[in-house]
Order: sequence, then C-alpha cells, then structure tokens
Amino acid sequence: MPPDRIIDYLTLIGDAVDNVPGVAKVGPKTAVKWLSEYGSLDNLLAHADEIKGVVGDTFTSAKVALPRSLCRQE
Repeated sequence: MPPDRIIDYLTLIGDAVDNVPGVAKVGPKTAVKWLSEYGSLDNLLAHADEIKGVVGDTFTSAKVALPRSLCRQE
C-alpha cells in the first residue's frame, strides 16, 4: 500500500488512537483489496454500488459518515 493511501486505509478499518470508527466488518484485508482495486477512498465511494454482499451493504450504510472521518491535510 502506498503511503499516500494510509489515511484512506485507516478510515476504512478504523483507528482507535484518532477516534476514527471505520466501517463495520471491514478489516485490513478488505481495505487493501478495495484500495488496490479502486485506488482511493474517493473512487471507492464513487463506486460503492459495485460492492456486493453483507460488507457492501455495511459500506453503503457507512459511506455517508466516511468523508467526515477523513482528516487529510491538503
């Protein structure tokens, strides 16, 4: 995983230190898979409807809160 994707990764899996809740049922393997496939959290959010199954439903439910979890410094 490229260093510039670590914030996206932590947003997906959660980060207790920074009080980022993450997405329920999404662990490190799923986060890496999605970021490898979609490239970024922004692109993943744009294609959320393509993610199937229980974890896809969970992601779709959580996607409203995800941008608030991001703490990027641009």
